[in-house]
Amino acid sequence: MIELTKFVKEIAKKEEVCIDNIVFRLHSRATVLILTVCAIIVGVKSYFGEPISCFTNDGDQTIPKDVINSYCWVTNTFTVLQNVPGVEGIHHAGLGVTNVGGGATIDQQYYKWVCFVLALQAIFFYAPRALWGVWERNTLNLLSKDLASPIPEESWTDKRRAQLISYFVNINQRSQNFYAIRFSICELMNLIITVSQIYFINIFLDGEFSLYGPAVMGFMSASKNEHMISPMTRVFPLKAKCSIFVFGASGTVQNFDALCVLPLNVVNEKLFVFFWFWYIFLSIAGTLAIIYRVLVFTQPWARLYLLRAQTRINSRKKLETLVDTLNFGDWFLLNQLAENVSPIVYRELVDQLATEVSSKQFEAHA
Repeated sequence: MIELTKFVKEIAKKEEVCIDNIVFRLHSRATVLILTVCAIIVGVKSYFGEPISCFTNDGDQTIPKDVINSYCWVTNTFTVLQNVPGVEGIHHAGLGVTNVGGGATIDQQYYKWVCFVLALQAIFFYAPRALWGVWERNTLNLLSKDLASPIPEESWTDKRRAQLISYFVNINQRSQNFYAIRFSICELMNLIITVSQIYFINIFLDGEFSLYGPAVMGFMSASKNEHMISPMTRVFPLKAKCSIFVFGASGTVQNFDALCVLPLNVVNEKLFVFFWFWYIFLSIAGTLAIIYRVLVFTQPWARLYLLRAQTRINSRKKLETLVDTLNFGDWFLLNQLAENVSPIVYRELVDQLATEVSSKQFEAHA
């Protein structure tokens, strides 16, 4: 638990150098942080609190409460399927005589695993961030070192300016393209992981997650009647049954019917409503990020528009020459650099780089 707390602090800590973008951080930082915190909360409640409270009373033979709680937690609770929406004469949905109409039941097998599922999801969402950290190789940190200050006169020397210009002009173009393509792969991984986690949770909750969010919103906005039951209560019941089989004095198997209260589901039902909407939001944001990446990598006019928005006062003709000369990998690294250096430094760098590129073109045609 202490290691998880340290991990939360590490994720929440502000990075000195920005090596990604806002959508990437929503996947690999915000989501990981949310999932880890939720896993800690649910885990503490599950294994250090009282996640289940059961009782039964059958004449003079009463089973101790601690035994009931342990048994029903280790095995499973269940609800009666035909009574889930509520029936006449039964005030608690999902409860009632088990063997009426065949006795079909719905087992609650998930509650022991929720904290582990959330922690596993956090690992999956963190994977693209870890991979990009390896592929990025501290490139932006080295290029932007000491250049983020609003007054960068001491570090922004002629020598430093010449070094950066030389890096963009003389470095192998393929290496920059690979740099950009690898980032795009990590963005695609973010989207794939988000969609796959929606599918995974749907399996984990027996197919109830796919429409869980709309069902809850529909229930909250609908006119209530006595036969309606909240989708949250159906998926995460607060009251359930548990059957305990013991041997009597003569060796006969006796069945004790226990009523169990699941207070942990008060947390679970709301967490998964949030995650439904959060994952849908991430899926949309991730899809738009992929479309944006394809657009700027394939369309020079899009790169020119973004470069003009960042520099503002630079000559359009110079910027057009720069965009036409640099490949998408160079532009991507230059765009990433804009997030980590002073606007003054960035404008001067782009201007000098455009001048250098224009002079090389002039020499080539001469």
